[in-house]
Amino acid sequence: MAAELILSCIDACVATVLRAPELYETIHENYRRSLVRRFPFAVFYEYETGGVTIYSVFHTSRDPAKWHRRLP
Repeated sequence: MAAELILSCIDACVATVLRAPELYETIHENYRRSLVRRFPFAVFYEYETGGVTIYSVFHTSRDPAKWHRRLP
């Protein structure tokens, strides 16, 4: 059941990103980060006028250099 709760919180975070992508600040070049409530995950994405591209859902305790490598 814990996995379902984690996925539900990630889904809610992604839904917020899609509704209001400019809500979160740019953290690296054109990339933005939204933190998942209740769990140590972050959603990394890029927002352009045409839409949102999500690149990674990343556990925040991992090496931060890894999310840099996942971005194009």
